Amino acid sequence: MTALRKPDGNLFIPAGPTSRAFLRSKSPIRVIQGPIESGKSVTSAMALYAAICTMPRWKDGKRRSRWLVTRSTYPELRGSTVETFLYWFPPEKYAHPGGGKFYESEPYVYEMRFLDVEADIIFEAYPDDKDETIARLRSKEYTGAWANETQYNTRRLFFEIASRTGRFPPKKELPAGMSLKQWLIADHNAPPTDDHWILRMRGDVLLPESMPDDERSQYAKPDNVEFFHQPPALIERFTPDRKKLLGYDVNPAAENLRNMAPNRYIELTGGRSKAEIDRDLMGRVVKIQVGEPVFPEARRELHVAAAEIPVMPGAHVTVGMDFGRTPTAVFMQQINNRWIVLDEIVCFNKGTKAFAPMVTAKLQERFPDCPYSAWGDPSGGWQGQNDDSTPFLILAAEDIICRAPALKDQPQRRIEAAANCLTTLIDGQPRILIDPVHCPHLIAAVIDGGYVFAVSSAADGTRLIKQPVKNEHSHVAEGWQYGLWGGGEVKGILTPANSNRRTIVSAVPKKRELFKFSRKKR
Repeated sequence: MTALRKPDGNLFIPAGPTSRAFLRSKSPIRVIQGPIESGKSVTSAMALYAAICTMPRWKDGKRRSRWLVTRSTYPELRGSTVETFLYWFPPEKYAHPGGGKFYESEPYVYEMRFLDVEADIIFEAYPDDKDETIARLRSKEYTGAWANETQYNTRRLFFEIASRTGRFPPKKELPAGMSLKQWLIADHNAPPTDDHWILRMRGDVLLPESMPDDERSQYAKPDNVEFFHQPPALIERFTPDRKKLLGYDVNPAAENLRNMAPNRYIELTGGRSKAEIDRDLMGRVVKIQVGEPVFPEARRELHVAAAEIPVMPGAHVTVGMDFGRTPTAVFMQQINNRWIVLDEIVCFNKGTKAFAPMVTAKLQERFPDCPYSAWGDPSGGWQGQNDDSTPFLILAAEDIICRAPALKDQPQRRIEAAANCLTTLIDGQPRILIDPVHCPHLIAAVIDGGYVFAVSSAADGTRLIKQPVKNEHSHVAEGWQYGLWGGGEVKGILTPANSNRRTIVSAVPKKRELFKFSRKKR
């Protein structure tokens, strides 16, 4: 389909190759992603219009159909989606006097009546997938649907909408031997999270190994679903060492350029943060965050591998840990002076006694032939208020000898050391490279900016100080930092092993060899 002619004689030319393929596709369920102003919504409206015009005729010669157009809220529907549809298909041309009209009340209804077409378009908001919302949806029967800005739809809601399509008109009104199928089109910008169902079903991210089979099956792409992805709007310009972003150029492969003023995409970067540009114009996942990212140097395209990273057999493993009720462990290998982050353990509302066997199991399963050293928050040697045990003692009972990289924590120095690793290249390669399959929590914390600073006044009231916020992201980020610290990245403040040995010896049960690398067999 190179162009689509409307009854008013005007031609619609698709915004680019991806939009054209989307319009040509015969897949019952089609989903298109692209930057803002890339023509996704108009392309979707045209796909709906083409389906309206090609419905089978009833016995009286009319092409009757009923369609759902949906977004999360009515203000979004009326202010954007409805306006787009009415601009391209104004009621004065597509609703003959006395035969059809647009009804300005919720849910909005547009009775399209032109030529041999009689189509009812229902614009209705479905905000969530709560049971009452699903129950309301299940009372409806549609020919097809358009889900606008579907990155805000859950998987359950999206496929529930699909299940209500292909139900109108009644089979008795169709030509002999013909039946309707599900028909759902959707458009969206970049999904808001790495674990979004679209990314998982599209194959952009691998499912966690620990995901149960019944949950895993929910993300298998059905045969009747097809995904389309428009190119990013911009190309980034960096310094030769790729440490600093210099600016942007319009991507010549971007779609809808013919309908824009020159450099329109460059103008759209004005007043937007780097995260907003990544999300709206580059098509990248950007998590909503509150606070200043601790590591603004971290970049997904540089510091996250494109695929799962294999373990280097026999190479030393450095484990960094944080404790408390959200204990974490990050597993790294240092290869050619580069830190390859291979795995993580992140627990919620668990103590060290439940956490320690998980560390042992991970070392046995993923790193069976690798020597290791474990480093943790210096407070891990402190006794709890309710008993005499310490995280180091509990880990030692599992044959995990964990040391503190210094006698006292120094957050500023370890953050500086981690930032230095993120901004350093070795032979053109980043010193930090993170496995995208096994380290989703570390990526969310460090790369996507979940680990943030809060700014507060110092006790004397004379200055402002920045401190990392303790949240669901801070523990894995700090466990990673302790590993880097123990691995030698914080120069000049590492405590020599002998000076810390007295504490470790007191934590090891009698008749157990100190620093033994064997693990309990299970």
